[in-house]
Amino acid sequence: MDNNGLVFLWGMPGVGKSSLGKKLAKLLNWNWIDLDQFIEEKQNCSITQLVSMHGASYFRKTEEDSLKSIIHLKNTIISCGGGTPVYANNAQTMLNAGICIYLVADTAFIHSRLRASQQERFLFNHSQPEMLMAEIEKLYNERKSVYELAHLHVKIPKSSIEQIFLELKILLEIA
Repeated sequence: MDNNGLVFLWGMPGVGKSSLGKKLAKLLNWNWIDLDQFIEEKQNCSITQLVSMHGASYFRKTEEDSLKSIIHLKNTIISCGGGTPVYANNAQTMLNAGICIYLVADTAFIHSRLRASQQERFLFNHSQPEMLMAEIEKLYNERKSVYELAHLHVKIPKSSIEQIFLELKILLEIA
């Protein structure tokens, strides 16, 4: 499997795409891009502000354009937003450009991560705490079939970043 030196991390919000991507890039001595941070820097505002000012459709178009602007990079791990593969033709674009890895986690794990997180997430900003689990399950069921198109699936959580790294290193034939 040729990855063209480009790896995309997919999965639900809160699964750890950014944390894992940053650590993997450091271990591989590769570059790392968090697509949401990339968009925020280019737009000079948070994703939540962008959606609030211009709407979700504008954000998704900006996300698609941003993805296309970095798809040519090599030796780079890209932590995608949770919805990135779901919209436009983004999944196919990434599948053709490199290796896509779906970080699989159960909804209880995601729920605990989102509840503990201080990060703004526009999809859940107006969620009542008692409704959060139902909203996560709904979103998971809507996105799961697209996430499963990824070349590789890695169960999260693992016992350590090193364990995940070793598994991915073997899967990506970097060893």
